[in-house]
Amino acid sequence: MQFRLKREEAELTARLEKEKTDNSHKQKVEFSRFIVKELSVYVIGILLIVALSITSTRALMDKDSSQDAKVWAKSTLTAIATAVGGYLFGKSSST
Repeated sequence: MQFRLKREEAELTARLEKEKTDNSHKQKVEFSRFIVKELSVYVIGILLIVALSITSTRALMDKDSSQDAKVWAKSTLTAIATAVGGYLFGKSSST
């Protein structure tokens, strides 16, 4: 009887340890998926917006840039500002 209880106890301890290890691995995999799928999209988007903003601002401030470049820069900055404003303060659907 004692031997049987000790064996069951050892099996339970081993099973709990395995579940703990499995849960830890699952958390690491889910975090990696989050980084790749979700966060990378935001980082790439922000980098693109910053690069376009810098390029447009430089084109506007440069005295040697052509009129077409300045028109492009103004419309690009307007589009960026509109997109950011729409993202931040956009209408939320409550339906």
